[in-house]
Formats: sequence, structure tokens, C-alpha cells
Amino acid sequence: MGQTLSLNTFTPDVIVYIQKYFPKYNIIKLLNNGMLYKTVLISIDKDDNPLILKIFFKNNYNERDKTIFLQEYNNMQAIQQKIFEKKINNISPIIRLENEPLDVNSINRPVGMIFRQYTEFNLQERIYLMPYLQNIEKIWITFQLLYCLNDLKEMKIIHGDLKPENILLTSNLSLYISDFATYKPAYVSIEDIADYTYYFGTNSTDTMKGCYLAPERFVEKNIINENNEKTYQMDVFSAGVIIAELFLERNIFDYTGLLNYKKGNNLFNIDEILSKIPQSNIRSLIYKMIAINPEERIDISEALK
Repeated sequence: MGQTLSLNTFTPDVIVYIQKYFPKYNIIKLLNNGMLYKTVLISIDKDDNPLILKIFFKNNYNERDKTIFLQEYNNMQAIQQKIFEKKINNISPIIRLENEPLDVNSINRPVGMIFRQYTEFNLQERIYLMPYLQNIEKIWITFQLLYCLNDLKEMKIIHGDLKPENILLTSNLSLYISDFATYKPAYVSIEDIADYTYYFGTNSTDTMKGCYLAPERFVEKNIINENNEKTYQMDVFSAGVIIAELFLERNIFDYTGLLNYKKGNNLFNIDEILSKIPQSNIRSLIYKMIAINPEERIDISEALK
């Protein structure tokens, strides 16, 4: 699931750390080296089904890191409770959430661990994997995504970083939304790409990859701190971009393309791109979901009628 990182050459500290302090976990492979969390594929017993472990890990902590960690931990607890109470099926369940301080090298290091199910694919991988998805399968995935978004709205939960990598698929195409980004900012600087790559990218080539953030999330740097509230409409936009990629089998925005779309200039022609989707009802849905003005975006409950 996702790009696999070598245990021998990339961020070995987190592996050594798990092996030393949590020897009960059998490490299968390191999947991702995120800004706040490292993602590791593990098993508890060698014959058990694998699990995803997301561990809050940094070599050097400061007070800001600890604040982010505690806020994220509390937010994930709240999300877990809401999902449990509502019995929502299309959200990847948090199997366990752990929080324990450890004294490592005389530093009180907070450790947060989120365990969730492992699925064979995420949507990013499945879109481009043979045999390619049929139209009926794409429609089924779209329906599940919309249904899940509607459930999230009713629970007043905002994902904050919807993208194909965070949509999990089983072998029979059951869909689960995962990896809620409560710690990531609502807004990034439109003037400085470093903000975007730090929170929403993993390497220098990500500006050429798909960009799924709503255009209103790119703002002037001097007003970023005035409001950090994410909105439901932001998730609607991201889902619309994902649906377009699902049917086109290519992303419709990279970083530069999205900024051109936001500005409404002639350097980006969304009509030309979406015209390649033959189903008029799907095109219409996508247009309504990716409107530049968030107030003009469709309410998902209307789309499901």
C-alpha cells in the first residue's frame, strides 16, 4: 500500500525505536516517512493479518511538536468515538489508539500510535493497475465516496487531506476513508510553495503530482493565522478532483494548474479536460463539486438523491 521505503537506507531511527521499545510488534516494512507520523506495516503475531501502525516520531522534539501531538491525539479520540457511536462502515476503523510518554535519552518523548486495518490497495494504486476499472466499478466507488462524505458531514467531521492515497479499497472494491489530517493547516501560503510541500507533499517532485486541495486554502501569507478552520466544502472539492481522476485515469490538477484554476486565467482549461469524460451526469457532478467559489459547491446529500 503506497510507496515502500527501504529499512536499510531511509529513516532507520523509527525502526530501531520500535524494535527497542515495542518488541512485540513484528515489522514487515516501512511504508511512509510523513511529517508527523511514520507509517509502518506490522503484525502482532507472525501468523496474524498485518496492521498499519502510524507512530508519532521525531528525533528532536520541541514544545510546538508536543502541542501538535496532543491536539492530534485528542482529535483522533473524538473521531474514533463518533465513528463508534454512529457505526459508520466506510471509514477505516482505528483499531487502537495509544499514548504513552517515554524517557528516551533523558527527553520526555511523547509517543502516539494509531493502529488501523491494512487493505490491499489504495485508490491511487488501483486506478492505474491492470485490469483497469470498468465504468460500473468507477460508479460504485464514486457512490461509496459520496455516501461516506455525507456521513462525515452529519458527524461534523472534516477530513482535511482527501486524496486517492487516503481512500482504501478491498479486493471487492469496498471503500474506506482513512488518515484524517486534523493536524494539517486549513490554509497554506500562495506565495511560498514550501508550506504546501511541507504539509501536503513528500518530495520535490510533488508539485508535478496531483493536487487535491480546495483553491480557497491557498491564501496570502499575512492572513494564514487569522482563521485555521477547515470546512466541509473543502472536502467536497477534493472529492470532486478524486472522482475526475477516477474517470479520466489521470489527475486534473498539479500545484501550478490548481493555482491557475483559482485565478481563473486562460492558462488552465478545465472544460477541455473534463470533456473527455463521456458520462454527462458524472461531468455535471464534478463541475458542481469543484466550483471555485465554495458556496456554489453541491451539498453531497443532494448529489445522492
